[in-house]
Amino acid sequence: MYWVCERRKQSSHVNQLSRGWRALESGHNSLLIVFGTKGGRPRDTIITDRDVVRQALSYAEKIMNEQSGKLIDRPNIKQAIDVYRYHVRKAGLTGGKSPHSMRYHFSQEARRFYRKDGGGDKEIYTRVFYGFRSWDGRGRYVKQVYFKNGDIQE
Repeated sequence: MYWVCERRKQSSHVNQLSRGWRALESGHNSLLIVFGTKGGRPRDTIITDRDVVRQALSYAEKIMNEQSGKLIDRPNIKQAIDVYRYHVRKAGLTGGKSPHSMRYHFSQEARRFYRKDGGGDKEIYTRVFYGFRSWDGRGRYVKQVYFKNGDIQE
């Protein structure tokens, strides 16, 4: 569900839902996230577990059908973000389990996915960067932040 919750704005605007279903059903390995990304830049987010993404899309669709096409039914983005934050805290997603911390979990999932795909360490750093847009030209930032010791080992 990382791709749904990566950014607060994405969670309250799921006009990308039908595009997500099409990508999933046509066998694509990634979803193009357009709205709510950092800096407003579109990004491809890999699908590491098709079943989990399918469940997230189904759940979002169910909620939207109940709420006039909105995942979070509020009149403006500020109120929608407040509702999102409330539910995140209520679910216990704080500190090391906060939505931003999910990036660390996602980086490990992405690493396993790309490793199975036959990627080497440098390629894995590069591909994880493209998901996060945290690039210093060499992958050093991704190594230091998301792969603590800088090494990728199973």
